[in-house]
Amino acid sequence: MAITPAATTKDLRMVYRDSAHIVGGKATANTTIYAGTLVNRTSSTGLLVDGGDTASTTFAGVSRTHIIAVNDGATPIVELFQSGDFLFKLNSGTIDEGDVGTEVEVADNNSFDVAGATSNHVKCGKIVEFADSTHAYIRIDGYAF
Repeated sequence: MAITPAATTKDLRMVYRDSAHIVGGKATANTTIYAGTLVNRTSSTGLLVDGGDTASTTFAGVSRTHIIAVNDGATPIVELFQSGDFLFKLNSGTIDEGDVGTEVEVADNNSFDVAGATSNHVKCGKIVEFADSTHAYIRIDGYAF
């Protein structure tokens, strides 16, 4: 029986390289975004939400900071990496060296699935390096907006 990991409720130790482009954004009300996690943007308001396989969202980037938003659009600002390679875990199944170059989608705030494996298909990058059967470096350049 496969165990599906749950979204994280703490800051993650970020493993990344070649990360340069950082932007700021505001989050929706009652949202906690943890450092080192995947972050989405709502299509209707443009505000940020915790990453997930969520309808009507697009991938916004990887959080550089931990924030708790009390009101819509209220400060603090979420700092997001929008380029670079980040080490994340696969939500379900396994990958191998042959998956390098494969597009991936947000599964939750700390994991990805290969394209087509999620319901809402929020693309977040491509596998650029195989780490092991359940971890890979994901290049987010051109996917985060």
